[in-house]
Amino acid sequence: MVLGFTALCAVAPNPETFGTFRLLAGLGLGGLVPSANALAAEYVGPRNRSVVSTLMMSGVPIGGSLAALTGIFVLPRFGWEAMFLVALLALVAVIPLCLKLLPESPVWLRTQGRHAEAERLERRFGLEPGDAAAHVQPATRQPLRSLLRPPFTRATVLFALATLATLFAWYGLGTWLPQLMRESGFDLGSSLTFLLALNLGAVAGSLVTAWGGTRIGPLRTAIFAAVAAAVGLLILLTHPPSIVAYAALVFAGVGTHGTQCLIIAAVANHYPARLRGSALGFALGFGRIGAVLAPQVGGWLLAAGLGVDSNFLAFALAAAVAGGLLLAFPRAPQDQAPAYPDRLLETQGATRS
Repeated sequence: MVLGFTALCAVAPNPETFGTFRLLAGLGLGGLVPSANALAAEYVGPRNRSVVSTLMMSGVPIGGSLAALTGIFVLPRFGWEAMFLVALLALVAVIPLCLKLLPESPVWLRTQGRHAEAERLERRFGLEPGDAAAHVQPATRQPLRSLLRPPFTRATVLFALATLATLFAWYGLGTWLPQLMRESGFDLGSSLTFLLALNLGAVAGSLVTAWGGTRIGPLRTAIFAAVAAAVGLLILLTHPPSIVAYAALVFAGVGTHGTQCLIIAAVANHYPARLRGSALGFALGFGRIGAVLAPQVGGWLLAAGLGVDSNFLAFALAAAVAGGLLLAFPRAPQDQAPAYPDRLLETQGATRS
């Protein structure tokens, strides 16, 4: 869905149709990311979820880097429409691989009564046989209500707001950085290399934050990453030489994308398996408000004559806000471990009833 409607943007006859295709692609993307992260979390232990989440999400900046490199060659020669047609290559390559190689969720299989398939997958991947059965609870019928009730209320709100702030900074930079650098006096080719630096920083950040997440926990590492992003963007306000600007953008890429990867890992750790997919979907879905607002705010600031610095300041403040929200998060004794295991919740439910 994401790739198909993205490719159709290349042949959209008018802005209205283009916007419709982008909306439909966005709906697919909104379901893809939390589902993929929830599925991956089922197959790894809590300690390694930071590594798996960040390595998975490193595909985003890797794709961004390839897009920037492709754009340097394609845009001057074939125009913007050709960039959307590149999605067809991914459609042909990726979908068959996913259908062939991706395993299904044992939790979901058990909710469908397909226990034999779930057990085969558990044995194949070395999971504890029957472990998924403990997560199949009637409460999954109203997951959103469960997320907004104690003991999850504060965590759900903070995760959602931190995701909004982080995606505001990340998508704002991804959308406006080439134009901002052109406004600063660079040509299109040089401006796209700044975008490449941002995305390469995000790829490097996936490795750095994965290492930190396994050692001091995803939440603590995310706070440091958010601060790093804010510092990198504030450096750009000084109009440094090109080499320093490249370094600052690498720093910003490490921080913004690294923070989001670690938030995903922290969500996967904090909630029991039966709520994990819904919690990821809620945080990322709510956070998309930031992804939608960022391009608009960037345009408004430039149209108001506030200049390039206003954009960098807005994105730096968003990164700092994300760090502050995560700092206010209610800590478990070890934030690498799930804060509320399923069996504990079952006991609490039995006590209340």
